[in-house]
Amino acid sequence: MDQTADDWRHRAACGKHPNPDMWFSRNLHSAATKEAKRICWGCPVQRDCGDDAIRHNIRAGVAGGYHTRFAGEWAQLHIWLGRKPPEKQSGAHEPRSIVCAQCRSEFQTRRQNTVTRCPPCEQGLVDAAPVRKHVERVHAETGWSYREIAQRAGLSKNVVGSLMTRQQYINRKTAELLRAVRPDLLTDAA
Repeated sequence: MDQTADDWRHRAACGKHPNPDMWFSRNLHSAATKEAKRICWGCPVQRDCGDDAIRHNIRAGVAGGYHTRFAGEWAQLHIWLGRKPPEKQSGAHEPRSIVCAQCRSEFQTRRQNTVTRCPPCEQGLVDAAPVRKHVERVHAETGWSYREIAQRAGLSKNVVGSLMTRQQYINRKTAELLRAVRPDLLTDAA
């Protein structure tokens, strides 16, 4: 049989898997990534795969049981294969503190471009705590259920339910709609 340099790929567990995309999840902690890693750790060519990823600097997904996109896992793959881990670029990925230009909160970032706003502000989110307090006050003053408050704001009851139980941030437009529901502005008072 003619052996090629890529012969190990024909014996790889991922090659026959019905969902090969899960080896390329961008999330280190996703269920897909965890399943891909589990399969890798039982694969007969795991070392060959990891070695190939290092030789060709493949940093796009799970290889050899490690997610090569993430620096810590990339270094662990090197160590597992008995190689010297890659050196950190001095200062390139060190966290730095920045004050958000929009909400004035301090946050940490590793991004090296000109970051001016925190991730929640960049995504159009605001702190949910003041909105939650407002909804609680409206509920206490009027006796309206959370469902009624949501209806008056033109929102789904699920939005208010989520806000009241677990959300740290809320969409800015949703917050504005909920803050607009005020008992002192009732037009249908009897």
